[in-house]
Amino acid sequence: MRLDGIEIKVTIDGDQVTAARDRWLSDGDGERRTIYFFEEQVDRDRTALPLFEDGVILRAREVEEDEDDSTVKFRPCDRSRLTAEWLKAGIQDDRDFKLEEDWAGNDQRLAASLGAGQREGEIAAVFADRRPVRALFSSDQERLVVDYGRAVDCDALRMFGPVEAVRWKNVRIGPFSVFAELWEVGEALRFLELSIRTDPPEELALAEQRDFQRRIGAEGFDPDAVQEPKTKKVLEYFATVVR
Repeated sequence: MRLDGIEIKVTIDGDQVTAARDRWLSDGDGERRTIYFFEEQVDRDRTALPLFEDGVILRAREVEEDEDDSTVKFRPCDRSRLTAEWLKAGIQDDRDFKLEEDWAGNDQRLAASLGAGQREGEIAAVFADRRPVRALFSSDQERLVVDYGRAVDCDALRMFGPVEAVRWKNVRIGPFSVFAELWEVGEALRFLELSIRTDPPEELALAEQRDFQRRIGAEGFDPDAVQEPKTKKVLEYFATVVR
């Protein structure tokens, strides 16, 4: 079965974030990003996250030194709901489709995602209500959602954000080349995700995960704390304050 890779993640938050940044990220600046998410409106419960609870994540990113983009992601993804066409997408064509596993602590979830480029200023125009949300998602992205069997009314979505982020590549932790991403929402939320990418089989990936966590722990950080996805933290926060 197709599996494009495994992403192993460790999230550090609270008082440890500054210490982790000083330890590993003091050399050079990372790539700055501004991130937005989208959720369905539930009239009787504005804190509800129906898309997220159904495993659907809709995201848009403004990237300082690269192309802006939007992403449709299913996590956890039910492989049986992907058509034969989507299981081949990105292999036989140039579509930005990926089928990976996300590992955080003991949580292992299959994730399917499809990205699309956005021109400069298009995401900001949606946030300013000068452009409809639907315009951020390509026809392929909309068709993927339909094919997966989860109807979404893009014209009725709430926009959550912004999240200010900085991403670093090739951060060295022991033998690992690590991606590090710092997310901040004003003074309310601040956390750092460290991740590595590896390939199956799972037995080798598990050994890498244990070694990665051990090396982070040896530096005085706590990778054994509850590993909650950063997207969930952000959505829960914005669900209580969104306009």
